[in-house]
Amino acid sequence: MKKNIVFILLLMLSVTTFSQQIIINDAAPTKPDYLKRSKNQQKIATILLLSGPVIIFGGPLILRDIPYETMIVGFLTLPASITMFIIASGNQKKAMRLSFKNETAPQLMEKGFVNKAVPSLSLKINL
Repeated sequence: MKKNIVFILLLMLSVTTFSQQIIINDAAPTKPDYLKRSKNQQKIATILLLSGPVIIFGGPLILRDIPYETMIVGFLTLPASITMFIIASGNQKKAMRLSFKNETAPQLMEKGFVNKAVPSLSLKINL
């Protein structure tokens, strides 16, 4: 009787340890999400960077009533573009750290342990 109880406990332990449930979480961003976000942020940063000098020099020529305000707005777009470039590079680094691949893991099947491919998300952390 003791052998049966120990065997059942070990069997339950192995089933709970090696079995995995598929959890679909739409909120967790993946590598393509980070790359797309980085690409969009780089476009925005480039537009801000190129529109800054246009607003600085073209604003007073076109809008003669408020030349200083347009120059101030033009000067404020330059630091905003730098900030967007920094944020875009951060998202690109996150995308490079994340990788999605199928790894094999032993799983308990009907007749014993079988190595099955399990989708996994790996994260590289620099120490």
